[in-house]
Amino acid sequence: MVSFAIILWMVGSNVSGARFPNSVPKSVTVKGETALAWLKVLGLEPKAPHQLSLALHNNEVHARNIRTGNEASTTSISNQISWDPLTQTLTLSGDWLNQRTGSFRDLPHYTFGSGFIASDFTNALGWGEILKGHGFPRAEEPRPKDGAVLDKTFSGSSKPRLTVIIYRMESYEEANKGKPGYMVSIGIDE
Repeated sequence: MVSFAIILWMVGSNVSGARFPNSVPKSVTVKGETALAWLKVLGLEPKAPHQLSLALHNNEVHARNIRTGNEASTTSISNQISWDPLTQTLTLSGDWLNQRTGSFRDLPHYTFGSGFIASDFTNALGWGEILKGHGFPRAEEPRPKDGAVLDKTFSGSSKPRLTVIIYRMESYEEANKGKPGYMVSIGIDE
């Protein structure tokens, strides 16, 4: 009887916990001056064309698999960044996390990110060009605490706004346990 009363109390109360955001397919295209400014935030050279395929973090892959009804899949997925210098067109496309559906609403509206990237970039899976464009790895750096080491945003006179955050960290994955490296997060506010 006591357990039944506890269940009734829990159902009637505001019990909540952290919620992982929903995955949504999304494509964002910007042109001209905004595209050039975004390239700078991404650490990419504007004179050359780019076609990056960025492998997503395992949690984001799982969120996408839930959305598509394919929860058992372990296939890696990637988002795309393409830049055409002739038309000055930059496109970011793929699967994004809609942070307004999750517990961390102070983040940019849509985000996607990398898994752990070793500081020697042996497992960069497309993210190396962005890291190198921002001068990583930085050999002169002593091993500081984990956390954000770069946080760049371009907001311009209107939205959308692009944010790139690079985190320094030690791997928690069994295969790379304790190995220094990075994670990258890209976000858009519209």
